[in-house]
Amino acid sequence: MIGYAELGLEEIDERITDEIVSINADPTQIHQVIVNLATNASHAMDEEGGVMTVGIDRVALDNGLAGELPDLAPGEYARLTVSDTGTGISRGNMTGDRLARKISRIRPDIPIILCTGFSEKMQRVRSAGRPFDRCLMKPIDSWTMASVIRQA
Repeated sequence: MIGYAELGLEEIDERITDEIVSINADPTQIHQVIVNLATNASHAMDEEGGVMTVGIDRVALDNGLAGELPDLAPGEYARLTVSDTGTGISRGNMTGDRLARKISRIRPDIPIILCTGFSEKMQRVRSAGRPFDRCLMKPIDSWTMASVIRQA
């Protein structure tokens, strides 16, 4: 178990539902996802500290919402959310395409999804070679993000 002090966090704000939420998932994979998100939050807040918020709640997908997400049927689902008050790992001196290139050199097997608001620059970056697998233009709704992650 990793404590928030070891991650350099001032506080973890838990927003966990009182309802019983069960999921059909590999516990090791869920643990790895949460540890990765917590580590990312730690890196984003390592200079100035901050608060990481972790939430688990129940969400119902009706036919309309489920139809927008591949591989999901209507029904009850657990939703995990993680956010932080950090400034991010780029610290304003590393662009997303540079970060994508560095990650690709270290782990070329990892799919990279870049979220940006700068379409013209991303078209130039994309034509210069593959630094990322998908590019999503901001703002991005959570349903689109979930769909793209599943496809990656």
